Amino acid sequence: MSGSKLQILIVDDHQILLDGIEAMLHGVGDFKVIGKCSDGNSALNFLNDNPVDIVLTDLYMPKMTGMELTQKVKKKFPNIKILALSVSYDVSIVHDLIDAGISGFIIKTIGRDELIEAIKTIAQGNIYFSREVSNEILRSLSRRSRSFLAAASFALASCSRSSLSSSVLSTSMTLQSWSG
Repeated sequence: MSGSKLQILIVDDHQILLDGIEAMLHGVGDFKVIGKCSDGNSALNFLNDNPVDIVLTDLYMPKMTGMELTQKVKKKFPNIKILALSVSYDVSIVHDLIDAGISGFIIKTIGRDELIEAIKTIAQGNIYFSREVSNEILRSLSRRSRSFLAAASFALASCSRSSLSSSVLSTSMTLQSWSG
C-alpha cells in the first residue's frame, strides 16, 4: 500500500461509470481515487507517473481490452492489484484473466458495499469474485473435472492388464529412485 490510503485508478470507457465508481468510493476512509482513465493506453501512461495500489478496469473497452491492460500492467507493475468489472462475461475469459494475474472480477450490477469488500479483499492479497462469477467458475471446474475423469477412465479401460501393471511397476520404481 502506498502511504496510509489505498491509491486507486479507475479505467472505463464510460464517463458515467468513472464518475459513479469514484462517487461510490468517496468517503471510504482507507481509499483514495487518484485517477480516472477512459482507455488502457492512458491508464498505462498514468501508471508510469503515479504510484497505484489497485486498478479497477472495465473488461470490454475499445483500443485495449481489460485483459490486455491486465497483462501489460502485471508485466510492468507486478505488485499492482487488478479488479476487473463488466456487465457481462464468459467464464473462459475469467479463467484467462486469472492466468494473467487478475486479483478479482466483479459484475457491474453489484452495490457499493460489495465493491468496497472486493477492493479490501484484494488489497489484503486475496482473490475476490462476485457471487455470480464464483458460481460459474465452480460449475466450469466441475465440468472440466468430469471431462478429465471420463478421459482418464477411458484411458485406463483401454489399457491391457499387463501394460497397466508394467506402468504401475515402472512408476513405483521411479518413485523409489527419487526417494533415495
